[in-house]
Parts: sequence; C-alpha cells; structure tokens
Amino acid sequence: MRQGWVLGFGLALACSTVAVAEPNEPPGEPLSYAREVGRELFAREWIADDPRSAGGRGLGENANAESCVACHSLGGAGGAGGRSRNVGTVGDLANVFGGMQATMVPQGVLSIGRPWDGSTMGSPRNPPALFGAGLVDAVPETALRALAAREHAAHPAISGRVSETEDGRVGRFAWKGHIASLEDFVAQACKVELDIVVERPGEPEPAADLRAEELTALTQYVAELPEPREVADQPLARRGEAVFTEVGCIACHVESVGPAERVFSDLLLHDMGEALSDAGFGYAESAPSELVAVAQEWRTPPLWGVRDSAPYLHDGRADTLTTAIELHGGEAASVVASWRARSDEDRAALDSFLRSLTAPM
Repeated sequence: MRQGWVLGFGLALACSTVAVAEPNEPPGEPLSYAREVGRELFAREWIADDPRSAGGRGLGENANAESCVACHSLGGAGGAGGRSRNVGTVGDLANVFGGMQATMVPQGVLSIGRPWDGSTMGSPRNPPALFGAGLVDAVPETALRALAAREHAAHPAISGRVSETEDGRVGRFAWKGHIASLEDFVAQACKVELDIVVERPGEPEPAADLRAEELTALTQYVAELPEPREVADQPLARRGEAVFTEVGCIACHVESVGPAERVFSDLLLHDMGEALSDAGFGYAESAPSELVAVAQEWRTPPLWGVRDSAPYLHDGRADTLTTAIELHGGEAASVVASWRARSDEDRAALDSFLRSLTAPM
C-alpha cells in the first residue's frame, strides 16, 4: 500500500485521455514559454528515476498518483476528482502543515483508488476543482478579515474566521484553509501528492525534480485556469438564487470576494458540526492556538463550478447537492432548518441554481 499525505486542495495527478486546457492567449499567438512548460508539467506522468529529473529521483514511493491531472479532471483539466481519487491524511501533521497541527495519526492508513469506508484511521480528502484559483490567490487579506468581522443578525451562530499561517499570512487554500498562496499550495502538493523534490525560488536544491522556474511556470498555469461559468439565464435557477439568499446560504457562500466574482465562498473557517468532524484523525476538538483549524472547522468551498465537482464535501461522502446540504451542521444548523422549512418547489429551485454553476470547459 502506498502511503502519502494529502493537502485537501491538492494537486495529485495525469490521464493521457484528459485534454489539458490552454490558458487564454491573443488570437494567433502561441503560448508563452512559461505557460507551455506549466501545461506540460500539469499533465506530465512522473515515474521513479525520471530522466527529466536532473539530479533528482522522480516520482517518490509515497506518491498518491503520477500526475496532477489524474485527480483533477472532472469538467476538464484542473477540475475536481471522483471518490475513487480520495486519499487520507497520514503521518506527522505538524511536519506537513508547518507546525500548525499539534497531533499525529498513524501512517499507512489509506491508499488512492479506494473510497473511505470508516474502517481506517485516515482523514479522507477528495480533490477539489482548481478552476479560478488565480482569482482566489488575488483576494486581498483585508477583504477576508472584513468578512470575518461581520455579524449575521438572522443567523447569529455564524462566525467565520480567517485561517492564519505562523508568519501571519491569511490562508486561502486547502480544506482546512491552512495554505496562504497558490505557489505554496502548488509546491506542497507536488511534494506531498507526487512525492517529488521541489526547489523554491531563492532556495537552491541540487537534487530537485522540479526546479524553481518550473514551479513558477506550473503555478502560472494553475493560476490561469479559467473561472467557472454559469448556464445562461434560467427562470428556475434565478428563483433558486433568491431562495439561496433567503434561507441564509449566502452568509458563508458569499457571492463575490475581491476579484473572485460569483465565487460563492467567504474562504473562511466555519464550524460545521460533529457529522463533519475530523476528530480522531489528528485534529484537536479545541484549538491550542488561534492558528489551528480544529476538527469541526472547514474552509467554505467555492460553489462556482459545483455542478461538475461531485462528489461533495471534504471526503466526497455526498453524491448529491441535497445530501451535502443536509449534512451541514454547527454554524449552518439554522440555515439548514430554514432550507428544510421551504416548499419542495423552493428546494428544487435552489438545486437548479446550484446546478447552473458549471465548469468552464
């Protein structure tokens, strides 16, 4: 069994049958060198002792897959992954997350290609979509701190908070929101999911599989994956968006944040209740410091492109959007109660709205 860590919003994977999206270029002009390299790296199937790795060793024995696109392909290259691509958090979380986690879980708990059935000791993670990641990366910290300071009169239990790294930066990426920048996310995902040696800018690494300039190119490629789109105006979907606002979903799934328009996420940590808790998987039930995401806290996932990113929730346990809503607890309990109190027609309209949010391909 392969062992490995997963970072939630991780890059893990290539299928040669999956087309790789080309970032937008002016008509008639070729891709820039950096974009072309980034595209190739996203689709590349790494192997052990890879001849491409000058001085490095290539794909490591703890890799969760062979390329980025193998797990990020739903709706096109850069999309989410199916439940068969779930992996589990294992090993020394304090080391993986830069000292942010205070506890450990046993290694060797979950292999890729096997859905979590509750019988293992790993905390499952399902690969989310990367579409629009560059816009999320560009959201100002001030905007996130302002969202965290808001009060919700209709739903006073909702109190999202920013996730901070130890050096004071605001987290934007991963299911626990613990990664601050897209470059950090890409670098850590390559280290963890592909188990390759990554060189960071300004930090020479003679045994690197992925050199600093290649990391920059790969990050640029991911940053320029297009944001999801919406199906053309549909009366039922528009009614559903009104219901989405009226029942309170909009409190956490904020329509737009900075340049990320129609993202439907505040990118903050929220307590989602015991049903979605990571207790027992290396996450504390109470925080030893404000930097730590506790067992029941999760970053609000963006809903743009949600139609094409099933299964849902951090572990892919929900096959449908309705099931995902029903499993919301904690701060969202009053919102779910409001949703349940609506008519069947209103709930169907809300589902129609969510299903109008599609992948960009």
